[in-house]
Amino acid sequence: MSRIITIDGPSGSGKSTIAALLAKKMGWHTLDSGVLYRVLGFMASQNNLTATDPKLLELATNLDVQLNTKQPNINGLDLSSVI
Repeated sequence: MSRIITIDGPSGSGKSTIAALLAKKMGWHTLDSGVLYRVLGFMASQNNLTATDPKLLELATNLDVQLNTKQPNINGLDLSSVI
């Protein structure tokens, strides 16, 4: 059985800090879902897509997102400085 813990809260409340500490203690990995939203927003902006544009789903489906490092890598680009 896999275990998943979600941590919610307002910006700046320490969610990432708590998640990192808990993951380290448990030997788990973390996923910052906010990064996924920011990546999609950035890529949509770069492609002049609005939130209601049908092409947004295609963009989201075809993004090659690598989050296995501290820097989010999307389609081969390090976007850590822009998201």
